[in-house]
Amino acid sequence: MVLSAPLSMQENSLEKNLSYTYGIFNSIFIHQAYRPEFEGKTIYFEVSKTVNGITYPYPEKLMHIVSLEEKREHTILPCNNDVASISCSNQCEFAKAHILFVPLQRNECLYRMARIHWIPEIIDLANKKDPRVDVWVEKKKNKHNKFVEKTYIRFREGIIDYLIILAHRKRRGVLTNYIFDSAFPVFLNRSKKQYSQKYESYIRTLQTN
Repeated sequence: MVLSAPLSMQENSLEKNLSYTYGIFNSIFIHQAYRPEFEGKTIYFEVSKTVNGITYPYPEKLMHIVSLEEKREHTILPCNNDVASISCSNQCEFAKAHILFVPLQRNECLYRMARIHWIPEIIDLANKKDPRVDVWVEKKKNKHNKFVEKTYIRFREGIIDYLIILAHRKRRGVLTNYIFDSAFPVFLNRSKKQYSQKYESYIRTLQTN
């Protein structure tokens, strides 16, 4: 497998697993000195722990990417057939979420946590134009009704399907750097099809221009 193995969540508490995960991710991505660039441009990662008056034990952005929003589409656990399903205490039910994640209205997710180190690995593969990585750009309005552009980096091989989203930061219409937006395993069939369609549509647009 081109990506490294998932992290082993063997500690007997979420706090210890979070600390373990943070230590690894900080050394390969959060820490600016070791964070990879994408296509020669830096990637900004928000390290603030305080958001909307709430202070988290780790950067809020990290808390977000190691957790999962409760959705009705989760008729089958994302971690089904994965060791994470054995240790998971919330089973994708927000009512059982750990108190650290309640303010985010999300469930802690060992499945996502164990794969967080794939982010810099996939970015590196994207820079190398690896055929297993699809890259496309989307432009749409944000909550402030302003158009924003985001780059989507999707790695697929075998049962692995992982997506990274980078927002564009521009100055006078010119891309200056990226802002890390999100990253997560893609497991819903509907989402897989939608992302594939968006990539194919983007490629067709490039070919006709």
